[in-house]
Amino acid sequence: FPHYCYFVWLYGLPFFHTFMMLKTNASEAYLFDSLMALFIMIIVFDWRNVLVMYFLGTCIGVIAYLLTTAEPQWPMAYIERLHTFVLVFVGGTLTGYTAKSIDKEKLHSMLSLSANIAHEMRTPLTGIRFNVLGIKKFLPVLLKAYEVARQHDDSITRIKDNQLQSLNDALQRIENEVTQATTVIDMILANLRNDHSNNTDYEIQTISTCVNEALSRYPFSANEPKLVTVNIRQDFNFYGPKLLMIYVLFNLIKNALYAIHAANKGSIEIKTMTGNKYNTLIIRDTALGIPSEKIHKVFNDMYTSKHTSSGTGVGLSFCKRVMTGLGGSIECHSELGEYSEFHLLFPVYSA
Repeated sequence: FPHYCYFVWLYGLPFFHTFMMLKTNASEAYLFDSLMALFIMIIVFDWRNVLVMYFLGTCIGVIAYLLTTAEPQWPMAYIERLHTFVLVFVGGTLTGYTAKSIDKEKLHSMLSLSANIAHEMRTPLTGIRFNVLGIKKFLPVLLKAYEVARQHDDSITRIKDNQLQSLNDALQRIENEVTQATTVIDMILANLRNDHSNNTDYEIQTISTCVNEALSRYPFSANEPKLVTVNIRQDFNFYGPKLLMIYVLFNLIKNALYAIHAANKGSIEIKTMTGNKYNTLIIRDTALGIPSEKIHKVFNDMYTSKHTSSGTGVGLSFCKRVMTGLGGSIECHSELGEYSEFHLLFPVYSA
């Protein structure tokens, strides 16, 4: 299909319009159409493909004109307007390059800002964690001393049993909140970082281990774990970094939960399929779904469909880079208002 598509574009735009322009002695209509064909190609393709396709299509169009014309002549009107074609090509290329540079700078700024925020947040979070661990260590000693004191002195204010239990639970909740906050910070930084991993991080992993660890570490809200169903009947191995795969699952779970809360309905199912060339992990949510015209954009850098400030547009592009680095891919299948499925395709691992 890519070769067929490439041929259709080359034939339908540069070749056809060049051939017809020469056949009509550079009529105004075909001069304008040739210019529009170049403009459309600049919008659709990168500058390298535009250069190759336009040059190749134009050359083939000229050859076809020479072979089918008894007395060929090069129209002066085209030569007089050649500078316009060059200007459109250069201007369009620079515009596309500028847009990509803006996205790159935006991503770099987000990374710098996130790194600063992460540094400022980690310091107090680490302090809170150590204080909680210290209190948990000595709290049983204090409670024992309190019981001894109560037995010898009735004037000491009595603490109810449920209050003592709440004290223990509060410490555990604080520790959990600190862990969740740290996890979110790590996930954001992993999404924004370009140098995600190196081959030293690669080991043989099982997909069930990654899924279970991701679910145990994800910062769910109170009732959110009940929304997730795991159905891994066919476990499989893959060769790659476990931490990055956990962050990939974090992103997909986060997006699914966002869709469920936005739609006020739905659930999440995580399941596997095995194959001859690829094994697949599927994350499906039955919430909003994705419009068909947006599916091909969801993996682009800086693209987000969220209508809140929580969308950065880097989560799914991060997932795509990780899966590509594993030699696999990620696909999105959806029906608007019904479901969204993300398929993670892993090459079948062979030692």
